Amino acid sequence: MPRYLIYLSQFFSEIGDWFSISAVMLLIYHVTESPLMVSGIAVLENIAIIAFSALGGVIVDRYNPKRMMLISDLLRGMLILLIPFFHENIAVIFVVQILIVTSGCIFTPAKMKIIRKISSDDELAMINGTSSMLTGLVKIIGVLLGGIVVGLFGYDLPFYFDSASYLLSAFFISFILYRSTKIEDNFSNEDKKSVREELKEGWSGIRKVPPVPQLLIIFTLGSFIMGLFVTQIVVYNSKVLQGTELTYGYLNCAMAVGVVIVSSLFSKFVSKWEPYQTIIGSTFLGVGVMLISMTFVPFPYVLVVLFFLGVFQTMPNLVAVTICLRVVPESLLGRFFGLLNLVTTPCYITGMLVGGSIATWSVEWMYRGAGLLAITLYVVAFLTRKRFQGGVDDSSRQQVSS
Repeated sequence: MPRYLIYLSQFFSEIGDWFSISAVMLLIYHVTESPLMVSGIAVLENIAIIAFSALGGVIVDRYNPKRMMLISDLLRGMLILLIPFFHENIAVIFVVQILIVTSGCIFTPAKMKIIRKISSDDELAMINGTSSMLTGLVKIIGVLLGGIVVGLFGYDLPFYFDSASYLLSAFFISFILYRSTKIEDNFSNEDKKSVREELKEGWSGIRKVPPVPQLLIIFTLGSFIMGLFVTQIVVYNSKVLQGTELTYGYLNCAMAVGVVIVSSLFSKFVSKWEPYQTIIGSTFLGVGVMLISMTFVPFPYVLVVLFFLGVFQTMPNLVAVTICLRVVPESLLGRFFGLLNLVTTPCYITGMLVGGSIATWSVEWMYRGAGLLAITLYVVAFLTRKRFQGGVDDSSRQQVSS
């Protein structure tokens, strides 16, 4: 039963997020007409992730993760209500979004820790696939309806909806039956180590898990590529396609459909995939080809390209998260996901800054350059596969196959 409560919490929380994400991106571009400002909000949000994700992981490993999820949801639900009152003030929007992202640094590792606690090894692939499918599904609904709502009713309503969705998420989380560990129940001042000590202890344990260093190398590079193009879709929609808010919703929905399809099939076929080749092929080769292709096809054919972009973005994530949930000790999961964000987020920020700068000159060449870089990285990863493949494959075959 707790598994379904997590799904319900995720559904309501994420659908509200996509309403407000669409509204924020459209609002910032509407007010400033600047690709750099669109990248700027995402850059600042990710700086907040760098600053607080490691601390969030330590907090989750110290205290009851269910309680941390409730606090995170309630705090974000109150913060998002400020935006309708200051929707012309870009500085206030930036501050509110940073605070929301900071609160979210606790939520994700806490959710992962609860999933690990209530699930057997054989269930993890199915749970990760279902969770990813829900993410894609709510993105379809949230982005599409978010664009429609903004077009019909203005920018305020999505933020009220998002606030209500956080409260619903907290409501379902409150019913999860989670048995705390002794450390979470009895964490006294005498037991406390410094954050630095706990991070050092966590990293020392995590890096000994065979596939983790290889996966981090691959995904720091993948994060840079994602940073190049993800935030610039709103600019691509406006400058290349001459699209409206509704067209922007269609573009995001096309990618989300790809996420839903591959996620729904993941648990059935994960044991048949060779993990290393799945990760480097889908992250670099598949994404690279799609990024170049989308600059040469008109609307509505670009929707097909974006569908496959969603597929190729999702496959490596599902494989990697499933591997890590299986092999990383439960006591280190909070710090693992905090450190994962800490490692990958700077690359994502760098990608956004570079992408925003290039898109100011030419958004088409930004996408083509990102695609060429991805294909180049695929070639390098393929040629050096023997150096990395052993650690990934040894653990993957043992841990992922069910």
